[in-house]
Amino acid sequence: RLENLSFSPEMINLKEDGESVKNVQFDKINNSNVYTSTNIVMDLSVSMEQNNRIGRIKSGVQTFLDSVTIESNNLIGLLTFADREYITQYPFSSDKNSISTSVVDMYTHGNCTALYEAINTAIFNTSYNNVGGSKYVIVFTDGEENCSDFVSAETLIQNALQLGVTIYAVSEDDYSELAYIAESTNGSYTTIGNDYDL
Repeated sequence: RLENLSFSPEMINLKEDGESVKNVQFDKINNSNVYTSTNIVMDLSVSMEQNNRIGRIKSGVQTFLDSVTIESNNLIGLLTFADREYITQYPFSSDKNSISTSVVDMYTHGNCTALYEAINTAIFNTSYNNVGGSKYVIVFTDGEENCSDFVSAETLIQNALQLGVTIYAVSEDDYSELAYIAESTNGSYTTIGNDYDL
């Protein structure tokens, strides 16, 4: 059991070429320097109009935002999409209230759902946002991919793993390929109604 173990620098004896090294200085690791970047991907395609899917997706995003604490060294972004012409990345920020306000005013548009191209864009934007640390993409969608001509599920997985981005997904419907993508990047998948347990 380690909970009562005390530690001091004097307990460590460092040697170089067999000789003890004196006057070694130990610096405390400051966890406040550990950054986290999270990019929310929100589906605004026309299929989201069915049965008020857009309303439930908005509620899901708001539930997620309400559940997380964004420190000054953590960033959160928002990427919305419909077809390939309607993929929009909003700036990363530590102000989740501004993202929450933007989500309220979102509406559907476009002619199809470029889900894979949107996720792929989010992967690269999150990876190259000039901030180190952990990288996450969280997708909120109805799960109906139908117009990504140049990006496959395997491409998404390969890019996410290579760039160190974990994908989580929340879907209106049970979409096995989206679950496969999320789980293959060490993330997870859930459907709306499961309390957005990410």
